[in-house]
Amino acid sequence: MFHETDTEKGYGVELEEYNGLFSLRKAQRGKDGEIYPMWCYLSQYEDGEKKISEKPTTLSVRLGNREEATEIITKCLKELTKGGDKDEADKIV
Repeated sequence: MFHETDTEKGYGVELEEYNGLFSLRKAQRGKDGEIYPMWCYLSQYEDGEKKISEKPTTLSVRLGNREEATEIITKCLKELTKGGDKDEADKIV
């Protein structure tokens, strides 16, 4: 599932399932209509120096299995609707 958040540039968020684990990842719709993941290089400090990883990885947040992902998304939805119509938020989840 891909949800476009920037129609001008085609950026959006994609819900991905791989080996039973769900992730939200940043993606972009290409001019050909295909959805392409956004890639980045991770960095970490070793011996006080910043080291950049050799391999790129997708820009994503792992949510876990279906049950864990549902729990996280539900909590996020409730937080987003906090202060709004609580009855409407409860109907959604």
